[in-house]
Amino acid sequence: MKVLRKIDRDIWVAQQPQQYFGLSVGTRMTVMRLTNAEIAVISPIQPSDGIRQQLNELGIVKHIIAPNLHHYLFAAEFKAFYPDALLWAAPGLDAKQPELPIDRVIEETILGPWPGLEWLPFSGFRTLSLGGFDSLNECIFFHQ
Repeated sequence: MKVLRKIDRDIWVAQQPQQYFGLSVGTRMTVMRLTNAEIAVISPIQPSDGIRQQLNELGIVKHIIAPNLHHYLFAAEFKAFYPDALLWAAPGLDAKQPELPIDRVIEETILGPWPGLEWLPFSGFRTLSLGGFDSLNECIFFHQ
């Protein structure tokens, strides 16, 4: 069964059902093949044998990216399957979820650790969380 759906050259997505505050919101993972042929997984969903098989057919997963303070739920599971991949996290996620095996925090001084993939911080957006409102600390990505 194919889980990844190709949406453009070197870009795939996969979706899964997801509940948030009792609402069915779904979750989506984006997979990009970088110009050096490494694979970057953004907002990982729950890994399955099918997803891992398809990813392994695309290349070597070298980057797992939690792009904001909410899209990290399956990052640790992905890191367990791909221990040599770097787990990148949006600023503040290391403080919010200190148990996550984060390798690097995405910082504005990082100019491009992902060949062919540009990023920008998106600040000022606040979301409702269990403890009130939190900044999202979103990192937006653009595949060249």
